Amino acid sequence: MTRARDNSFNQSNNQLANKNLILNSAFDIWQRGTSVAFGAVSGRGADRWVIVRSGWSGGATMSRQLSGIEGVQYCARVQRDSGNTSTAYIAITQTLESVNCIPYQGKRFTYSFWARAGANYSNNGTAGLTFGVYSGTGSDQNLTDFGFTGQAAVMFGSANITTSWQKFTYTSTFPANITQIGVAFAYDVPVGTAGANDYFEVTGVQLEMGSVATLFNRQNPSFQSELQACQRYFQSSFATGTAPANNIATGMIFAQLPGNGMSHGFMFPVPMRVTPSFTTYNPYANNSNWRIAFSATDVTPTVNHMGNLGIYTGTTTGYHATVAQAVHGHWAASAEL
Repeated sequence: MTRARDNSFNQSNNQLANKNLILNSAFDIWQRGTSVAFGAVSGRGADRWVIVRSGWSGGATMSRQLSGIEGVQYCARVQRDSGNTSTAYIAITQTLESVNCIPYQGKRFTYSFWARAGANYSNNGTAGLTFGVYSGTGSDQNLTDFGFTGQAAVMFGSANITTSWQKFTYTSTFPANITQIGVAFAYDVPVGTAGANDYFEVTGVQLEMGSVATLFNRQNPSFQSELQACQRYFQSSFATGTAPANNIATGMIFAQLPGNGMSHGFMFPVPMRVTPSFTTYNPYANNSNWRIAFSATDVTPTVNHMGNLGIYTGTTTGYHATVAQAVHGHWAASAEL
């Protein structure tokens, strides 16, 4: 099998650590599941990436696929669901924390990525993938849901993609006062009913300082370090790649002592960006309670204390154990922009 190869080797700067500002740029990390359907609100797909559709019309999916790029295992497939007739555009975006944007003020930058089209997405053999790099003067705002204060397109254009992988490279300069950066990919859906191959794929997304696109590197050197960087924004008790949901056993085990309601504290595996929102799931039923092991009894968890380092939980049902018991429960914590 012939695979696309990135030959843009530059011995002086291609291996610089953390040169790439885009996190999960090769779409390796999918804590929320490896196929995420878009509904009536913007959805989180691959970690740090959001899928959104004009008019909140749904009918789109972001999924993990194998890529054809040497050294890059996965790509994101952004698809108009088969049978969907809406022509509203579909986009994916990533927003950077303000603290990570300051070094780019007034600097020359290069933006590069690999992209290809599905057979139904192409029009006469080619299709336009709209891309943009945006700046703003707000603080930790979200490009997709709210936009930036002072938002401006520093780079905006259309890449002519085909069913074969191609690398695209663009260079521009950021304004001197930026405190926000976001990137986006989108396509205007053609008229007609979607088929199974109505999609585009993208991977190897790199945003770096300088006027030359260097060899692609992830922001972090290993899967584990990239996962931990993503967990600053989102983490859960579910297996990586499993979407948080009820009725997924077995869950974490919490202790409940005789004569007491449940109380338990634990540290998050990775400190989060800010105090997160916290959601609980029942491993054995379709509700947000936690389940006493080997019984049909649920307890209602409540957050007593929480910060970006960890959480202390209790129960509000008034249930008291007669013997020492184990309680199973799942959770998810989000500190996204």
